[in-house]
Amino acid sequence: MLIFKDVFTGEALSSDEISFELVDNLIYEFKGSYVSGGVEGTINDIDFLRKYQLVEVILAKSEFKGYIQRYSKKVLVYLQCAGGRGQDIDNFKKGMSEWVARIMDEDRWNTLQFYRTKGDLQENPEGQLCIVEWRDGEGGAVPYLLLIKEGVKLDIA
Repeated sequence: MLIFKDVFTGEALSSDEISFELVDNLIYEFKGSYVSGGVEGTINDIDFLRKYQLVEVILAKSEFKGYIQRYSKKVLVYLQCAGGRGQDIDNFKKGMSEWVARIMDEDRWNTLQFYRTKGDLQENPEGQLCIVEWRDGEGGAVPYLLLIKEGVKLDIA
């Protein structure tokens, strides 16, 4: 099993147990599903939120913009220190700029929720912000967990 861990905190964010794809060589998108919970077996949770104990955080658009700028710079330093090739770094910069513009679009922005791991809830969090986007699907809204590829490392469990 592949575990997707945050490169800065080492905390698990998802795994290949959840259906995923890599989009634009930039963003991992994990398709969530509802899981039963409680004694009555009601549907009340999403698999990746429950398994990785992600906690919702509320961010205004301006807060997210500040966060993503700081986080992107942090990832760039990480890539440079890890010996990233110039072309890979340039592709990351360009891809992030385009992706951020797309998710900041008002219609798409309204479909997003933000989460952190329990261990990364301090005032100045170190790790990647987990973004959940709700998309229309068969039978209703489908949650997708969006993770920035360069902000995760893959471990084998």
